[in-house]
Amino acid sequence: MSPTTLLIRTPDLDAYQHAIVATACLGDPLLVPDRLVVVPSESAAEQLRQTIESRRLVDAWQPSAAECETLGVERDGDAGWAMLLPALVTRAGLYRGLHERAGDQRPRLADLTREVLFRRAADEVRVRGIAPPFALRAGLLAEMLDFYDAIRRLRHTREELTVRLIDELAASADLDRGARRLLEQTRFLAATFAAYEALLPSTGALDEHTLHETLIARRAQRPIRHVIVSVGDQSCERGGLWPVDYDLLARLPGLARVDIVATDAMLATGLDKRLHALLPDLVDRTFPAPRESGGTSRAALKGRAPTTPRSRVTLVTPPGDAPRWFVSRDREEEVLLFARRVKAAASSPEASGPPLDRIALVYHRPLPYLYLARQVLGDAAIPCQAFDALPLASEPYAAALDLVLEFVSSGFVRTTVVGLLRSPHFQFTGEDQEVVTAADVAALDRALVDAGYLGGRDHLCRLADRWAGEAARPGARLPHIRAARGARAAALAASELASLEADGVPSAHLQVLLDFLQRHASPAVSAVDSQRHLRARAAIVGALESLRDAHREFHDQAGALADLAATLRRWIEAQTFTPRTGPSGVHLVDAQAARYGRFASVHLAGLVDGEWPDAPKRNVFYPVSLLIDLGWPREADRLAADRAAFHDLLRLPHDQLSVSTFLLEQDTLVRASSLLEEIDDFDASVVRLPLPDVRVLAEEALSLAPVVPRAVDAAAAAWLAVRLSRTPRDAPAFRGHVGSCDRKQFSVTAVERYLQCPFKHFAADELALEPDVEEAPGLSALQRGRFVHQVLRDFFARWSESADLTVEDMPRARQALTEVVEAALAALPEPERTLERQRFLGTAVSSALVDRILRAEISAPGLVSARLVEHRIDGRYLFEEKGEERWVSVRGVADRVDLLEENRLRVIDYKIGRAPRSPVALQPQIYGLCLEQQLARERGGTWQLAEAGYLALGQAEPYVPVVRRGRERTAQLAEATARFLEAVDAIGRGDFRVAPAEPFLCVYCAFPTVCRKDYVGDE
Repeated sequence: MSPTTLLIRTPDLDAYQHAIVATACLGDPLLVPDRLVVVPSESAAEQLRQTIESRRLVDAWQPSAAECETLGVERDGDAGWAMLLPALVTRAGLYRGLHERAGDQRPRLADLTREVLFRRAADEVRVRGIAPPFALRAGLLAEMLDFYDAIRRLRHTREELTVRLIDELAASADLDRGARRLLEQTRFLAATFAAYEALLPSTGALDEHTLHETLIARRAQRPIRHVIVSVGDQSCERGGLWPVDYDLLARLPGLARVDIVATDAMLATGLDKRLHALLPDLVDRTFPAPRESGGTSRAALKGRAPTTPRSRVTLVTPPGDAPRWFVSRDREEEVLLFARRVKAAASSPEASGPPLDRIALVYHRPLPYLYLARQVLGDAAIPCQAFDALPLASEPYAAALDLVLEFVSSGFVRTTVVGLLRSPHFQFTGEDQEVVTAADVAALDRALVDAGYLGGRDHLCRLADRWAGEAARPGARLPHIRAARGARAAALAASELASLEADGVPSAHLQVLLDFLQRHASPAVSAVDSQRHLRARAAIVGALESLRDAHREFHDQAGALADLAATLRRWIEAQTFTPRTGPSGVHLVDAQAARYGRFASVHLAGLVDGEWPDAPKRNVFYPVSLLIDLGWPREADRLAADRAAFHDLLRLPHDQLSVSTFLLEQDTLVRASSLLEEIDDFDASVVRLPLPDVRVLAEEALSLAPVVPRAVDAAAAAWLAVRLSRTPRDAPAFRGHVGSCDRKQFSVTAVERYLQCPFKHFAADELALEPDVEEAPGLSALQRGRFVHQVLRDFFARWSESADLTVEDMPRARQALTEVVEAALAALPEPERTLERQRFLGTAVSSALVDRILRAEISAPGLVSARLVEHRIDGRYLFEEKGEERWVSVRGVADRVDLLEENRLRVIDYKIGRAPRSPVALQPQIYGLCLEQQLARERGGTWQLAEAGYLALGQAEPYVPVVRRGRERTAQLAEATARFLEAVDAIGRGDFRVAPAEPFLCVYCAFPTVCRKDYVGDE
């Protein structure tokens, strides 16, 4: 016998909630366990539960006799004492509950198992020669399964799909290449659907569609007697019912009654017509607004729904002639404005606003509002509660699994090695069984950069072995020991996952992943946030185990890790995770769930195009024009339903409503939602309130004058007291002045760095900070500089025929330099070896660097009698400036000193790029002045700097002189001396301002993370 089916119409959401409460809770309490209420989401279920408890237990609300007669329920004399709640379920929960009651021992097929089975079906079809016109990737396979489910939920079989689409496409396939491709696609899809259905019985399990047939064919052991549907159909909303679901409710054995509750606005969008087409025996009932009925309740409390006639909603708008909605710069400022209004209302003298648990921030999409609102409201000390499901992919443990997958798929490159070892979700040990620490990982990161490591498990293992031997030597430095420990842990991790690099059966790959996750699980994470972490970890590990078992049982064909990783990532992104936030406070709720909540004040946030309403989701296989005849939801119906749902939300609060939009999404302009047109026509009492000028964040209380000390807790109070009593902000200490420094000796390289930027000198030479090094292919600038210095040092040490180089020496010198280069290249890794060989020895299309070096040497004037390579300078030297003499202690290493005839000398400084500009060029001149005095002491006689310059290998003409022979020499040395002494005096004064010689130097600075760039140009 068919159940009684009622369509309960309500004028607004207030009546909608009353109707659901009445049908769900009244009547024989013994029948409540056999009653289900269908809602769109878990968040909606929680909101409805709170509303039922509030209306029945707090307000003791009961419908009038007329309302009871309309709904076909009996009045309950026990309201306000205790009650039984029916099960509040989503569509998936409806099928889960019916399956549990059916008494069928066959299990439900898990989603991942269905995907594996579908993959097997598709592979079998391809083997039979029916190939798809697209690459069968994991994402498309999931879309195929979703399309199959949608066709079946629309009450069509695969045969109907095949006949309808093939007949329509075959007529034009000979003339239209697109139609021919769609025809091939349809044949492949139909064959795959048939193969899947043929494989299904062998599993001994049920999918949704076979469960539907089973439920209709046989009465359940414990049948459901009453179902209340509070959602629309799929044309109306996410989480709505499909035609096959209404068919199930109409034919389910043992089901006595079905109530469908909907607002008039939603029914007017076409839902009314569709429901009557699906349920011909549907009986219409109208549930009046509570103010028009004789329902009873206790005296309404502040902020709760009154039983007296409700007044119009008050629309709160910005002041002046602004639109009737608030406009913020971005989402964060939008939530911050909401927090200011809540805080201002709570702190006002009259404090007439509703309690916090009757205020709701309503958004259309949970992300990013859940994260933003929790952070902003938390900082503002406004408690909040949320029940929305978050993507499982947003959980930290999902990112931890992704680190493992990236570690392998990237070829164990440096960034993934460091990322994996740093993850708090894992714990690794070296060969000494010591746990790898953050300091070990930092040392390893630096060592890998210095080694030019670009990936490769074999290379990583070789480095780990070499560094372990070096660390075991007596006197090994702590950074080397730390790097060795980290490298060994990384190499062991790479070895454990080595089998994933090659193609293999998915079950084996998954078992390797599971073993790795179990072996290296960090106990510290579980202790910090055990419940949430363990739930997320259990969900992900359970998915890995389910997928492993499914592949092992149904389809274990060898494949690459990339395909398996794509399946895992897609599944994780599709799953949701519902961590409850806060026991009380402001409600953070999505628009779907908000209609079940009971709120005095509602703020609708994020009204931008693409969210209110959602952007349409297109079918990836067919245009909508081909699917309409199959009953595919129409876009016009969805948009009409979204507008009706927004219309209902405007009337949801009992007191105040406000609406907001924003202008920028990650610095990109966004358009306001077209639904804002409804605000202009909304019949409400408008109140234009000034924007609240109240500080709600601790950072505002501390950064704006006057400082509010009570904004921080006791633990930070002492810190704040120190901050308030500190030196004024305009003091020299905040502009790079550290006070006088009693420096005994000056490095010429450090002084030249000071001329480039005083703060750069301070970071590198005073604080001895490690420079930030960005990973890039090939050798770093520092490594290439060391390589060039080694090559030139070894070459000139080897060139013993004569110190001077002539044109006749060119062939022999080139051969000698080439041999030196090849010997140095042997120590480099293969990729870098190839690149540096091409740079030094040239290619068919580029000149050799060795030729440019030798040409520069041959063309240099003067007869060279000897060369001093990497000559050390260390001592006190006399400098003269404006007739005054000063002794300065100097140290440094001159890359090369050419001793010429007549006790003259030439100083050469090597640069792998371009020569520095003259305002900062200093080393060759100062080295020359010091060498004049050093050589005179060591070799006797009077020595004179004849020439100084740079051998800049990044320029077409490598030799760049900074001191020339002739009359310019004296002026050039005097100018260099003045700059040198001025820098020495500034260092002695402790003046380390951020003052780059050229602004572009900031782009290449090695200390960007500690530099106060905001001071550039201040002085």
